Amino acid sequence: MMRRFFIRRTVQYVCWFLIPIICAFLFFGTLMVRQQSASLAQEGENSLDALYSQLDLVVNSVMEEQNKVANSTNMMVALKKILSSEDYISYSDSIYIRSITTFLSGIVQSHDYISSIYLYFDGYDAYFSSTSKKLTLSDEDDSWLSIYLSMDDATEGLARLRTQTESTYSEDSATQVLSIYRRMLIQDGVIVVNLNLQKLQESLNSMSANTMEKLYLFDDTGALLTADEEEIVSSISSEDMKQQLLKLTDTDENAKWQTLGGGSYLIQVQYYELYHLYLASMIPRISLIRNMLPLFGIFILFFLLDVAIAISISYVTTKGNFREIEYTLHLFEQAEQGNFPEQEDKQPQC
Repeated sequence: MMRRFFIRRTVQYVCWFLIPIICAFLFFGTLMVRQQSASLAQEGENSLDALYSQLDLVVNSVMEEQNKVANSTNMMVALKKILSSEDYISYSDSIYIRSITTFLSGIVQSHDYISSIYLYFDGYDAYFSSTSKKLTLSDEDDSWLSIYLSMDDATEGLARLRTQTESTYSEDSATQVLSIYRRMLIQDGVIVVNLNLQKLQESLNSMSANTMEKLYLFDDTGALLTADEEEIVSSISSEDMKQQLLKLTDTDENAKWQTLGGGSYLIQVQYYELYHLYLASMIPRISLIRNMLPLFGIFILFFLLDVAIAISISYVTTKGNFREIEYTLHLFEQAEQGNFPEQEDKQPQC
């Protein structure tokens, strides 16, 4: 009986003490969830801003140099002499060509995910490359030209995924590249910056401070332009992905939790209008739970403390109550046997 009474009272005390702990946990937990969600959203926004700035910086650097070339009569003459297959160029022309090559090669070498840069002027049968200088359109890597020719006249920039073919002495190699197109401002032509897809993905993975965050690039049709190692979006069709991206860019919310690929992710999207690119950041909900672990640890600690205090109080009170009950039963047994406890004579006080 005492054991049953002890257990019931312990449960009662635990519940009494647990109510304020649960209320406090729910209150602070709600605040912490909002704070951590805002923190994750800020991480995603920072990553997208960094990615946006990095892509913009590379292409703008090439555009700036191209504008210098276009504004320099001597450089344009030298460049067009090479592209027009003239047999002879002067020493001064070769200096101008070397300066263009040096600048383009410097951009490629300073960004390991840039495979090559092309300069193409309309009407010529050749283009200028950062890797091989002059190349004819009949060379192995000419798939970029069909994409450029399919661009609308009003389209200033575009990004498309393609296969870049390069010939070596032993064999031909094919590499997946993301080609970013930008029309020249002064001359009629295009600048093409080819990004190595594998190295670009490595750069994206290292760009965020949150190791669980994934950065993706989509074109304006919703097609994925980067790798998807965890298969988060691979099961979604391009059309459905496009609708998702449009909803996320049209909403006033900075970030939104969405279910993709069987998991829940905090998704943020920026639209790079110039190149018709969607930049997306996806942070799994497990990242939020991981940040909440300290609060869960505090709750478990207080819960164990609550149980310990409840057991201690229940033991003391139960033992005291049963001591009184046993004493009362003992008095009844003594009374039945005719033994009464002696009472001290109390003298009246004057």
